[in-house]
Amino acid sequence: GINAEYGGTELNMSGGDTQDDQPKKQSKETNLINRSEKKKQNEGTATIKDQQVSELKPDNKEKEKEVLKQKEHSTNSGSSLTVILFRLLVIFFISLAITITAYEFTIDDTSPFHLPQTLINHLEKGGFIPLYINGEELKVFYLNSVPRQKGRGESEVVLLLHGVPSSTYQYRKVIDVLSTAGVQAVSFDFPGLGFSQKPNKDIYSWSSLSHIIEEVISALELGPVHLVAHDIAGPIATEFAIKNPELVRSLTLTNTFLDVGNFKPPFPMFLFRIPVVNQLFFHLFASPVLSPVVLPIFRLLGAHSLSADDASAYISLLRYNKGKTAFLSIMNSFNLTQAHSSFLREGLRQQSFPLQYITSRDDIISRTLR
Repeated sequence: GINAEYGGTELNMSGGDTQDDQPKKQSKETNLINRSEKKKQNEGTATIKDQQVSELKPDNKEKEKEVLKQKEHSTNSGSSLTVILFRLLVIFFISLAITITAYEFTIDDTSPFHLPQTLINHLEKGGFIPLYINGEELKVFYLNSVPRQKGRGESEVVLLLHGVPSSTYQYRKVIDVLSTAGVQAVSFDFPGLGFSQKPNKDIYSWSSLSHIIEEVISALELGPVHLVAHDIAGPIATEFAIKNPELVRSLTLTNTFLDVGNFKPPFPMFLFRIPVVNQLFFHLFASPVLSPVVLPIFRLLGAHSLSADDASAYISLLRYNKGKTAFLSIMNSFNLTQAHSSFLREGLRQQSFPLQYITSRDDIISRTLR
């Protein structure tokens, strides 16, 4: 090429590199090589990390699966334990019911001689009147006190009507008090309860039992009476009073209900209304073996002064003369319709005889009679 010297600087006109440019070129090449190697190293490192992550991911999945399996196992174990306990409880109660039922077959509950002495004394104070329902005889146990200082027919007559699971035994003390006060006190066992006959027939509806009241008044020639009704006898006596106002001097309701359409059977009453369960519960509830357990239940439901002897007496009367079928029929014959509520409410409004009610906790009669 042509070399020229200009301003003390040698110019290379041939286009080739000068000696000063060669070290710079080598430096650039070295930098490019270093960058390439670093890039490869970084790519290698990233590849290793990806491999490590990919190798770790299956482990994490397996761990998650193991955790889920453990949770499922613990949940299944808890559920299995609950099921086992429930099954054991069911087996226990079924076995208990079978044992009690087998034991009951050894008891002659058609005879009064196995009854507690208090019930034998109660039986001896009363008598039986034959009623004829649908052409068939029905024996009903009753108590009819002789008023002191007055004879029958010379005093007011009070007819005391019991509920469930009760009988005339409920009024034994009240009858003595009324008799001492010069009042003729009468009470009878509704069919299916107490000492009255317990036929396996369809005579336990409220309407049928209200007709029994009329038959008893007629058979004993009581004339117009003062009615006192407790528990389910409330709607039964009210229906009778509405249909037979000429036989009613007054009506007293206590611890009962008339708003039958809105009535919800409480525990343990609703258990006697469930098929199959009621059979089992009757054997548990009315068993002489479990009477010590029944007593606290009575007291919990409000009968705080009930003695062990009285609890045993009520249980014995419930069982007496094969009373299970009749009792369960009564418990499943409630007329809890709104139509019957209207009948009782409107029927009472049209009557002129005195009406009173004795309130108790959670009483709903006042709301019914508004």
